[in-house]
Amino acid sequence: MGQYAIAHPEVSFKLFQDEKMVLSTSGDGRAQDVIASIWGTDIAEQMLEINPSTLGSVTLRGLVSPPNLNRGRKDAQILFVNDRLIENQMISFAIADCYRDFMLKGRYPFIFLFITVQPSEIDVNVHPTKAQVRFKKEQEIFSIVQKTINNILSSPDVRDYAKNSKPDYPINSEELTPEQPRLLQGRELGSFSPENNVEKDTISMRRFQSIGQMDATYIVAKGDDGIYIFDQHATHERIVFENILASRDQGELSVQGLLNPLHINLNMFQLETLNKHRELLINYGFNWDNFGDSTIVLRGIPSDLVESEVSNAFMEILSILPEEPDQDMITESQTELFVDHQERKIVASLACHGSIRAGQRLLVSEMDALLDQFELANYPKVCPHGRPTSMYLSTLELDRKFGRA
Repeated sequence: MGQYAIAHPEVSFKLFQDEKMVLSTSGDGRAQDVIASIWGTDIAEQMLEINPSTLGSVTLRGLVSPPNLNRGRKDAQILFVNDRLIENQMISFAIADCYRDFMLKGRYPFIFLFITVQPSEIDVNVHPTKAQVRFKKEQEIFSIVQKTINNILSSPDVRDYAKNSKPDYPINSEELTPEQPRLLQGRELGSFSPENNVEKDTISMRRFQSIGQMDATYIVAKGDDGIYIFDQHATHERIVFENILASRDQGELSVQGLLNPLHINLNMFQLETLNKHRELLINYGFNWDNFGDSTIVLRGIPSDLVESEVSNAFMEILSILPEEPDQDMITESQTELFVDHQERKIVASLACHGSIRAGQRLLVSEMDALLDQFELANYPKVCPHGRPTSMYLSTLELDRKFGRA
């Protein structure tokens, strides 16, 4: 009943269970008031309203949550089409794509979407319970949902909130390697030192000041309002990930040649994948020659990769590429989105194998440089694989722990 109460805020709903009223809405026409009755005032006040928007014959309105407002189940994602409560994999896929860079895996935003289309443009007879519908113009639906939500999430108010909000999740807990990632090497040479990346007047104003390293895995830093703990691998991985994506989009991916070309043995399925996706792999910086029937000689690699990780990264990417889109993904938009997801998995693999590792000891100047890069990257909450980059302990919480507040 709560779902229909949100869809019809102009109607007063009352629900009793065992003679006890468990739901009551005012019927004042405000969806936020209904949300407050069901989910609480705190959630209702944070919801972002979608002004009615139209694309072709499709009209969309509703409310969505900022990225920080989420839960561990999808039961707060409600979709109505022409006043009919529905489920639709394509719309769910569009929603997940909009939030993918903001949330941990297994977390879902609050979404209340109301779509209006011509009755002749939907088929309600695709499921016995009529809960699922098929759209004749799926591309229009997909586009308006994705574009509308992306516009809201990219608005200055939402970006500023994400920048200033504190992570409220715990960090989930490899060997010390002598070789360091390229970005770290660059910092040691000076190009990534704090002095070369940030104006000197700004250094004293940086948001994070490194205190030290814990277990050669976590960076402990002081902020103006508490203590931050960063997973050094997850943090650097996300920075490298964003840098590779930006270079890809600008057509500026760089390649480094291997002084000692690497011989890699492949099975028949891996060779088939290699030949099928040859152009894509070359575009990302891999260069190789065939050497016999089942061996290749890798001569060039993406410049972000650490040489000791080349074989692992290359084999991992070959395992990603054979994935094919689901049969249900029949629209051009969905197929393009699948391809983008697949490429982002490739970039995530490159970033993972080109980043500072857990167990790698860092100088304080290197930690500061990494956190400067984190700040420039607009404080990403999660790594490309959905793990948190940081956690936060406020000064007030410390005061309470020590009996000062």
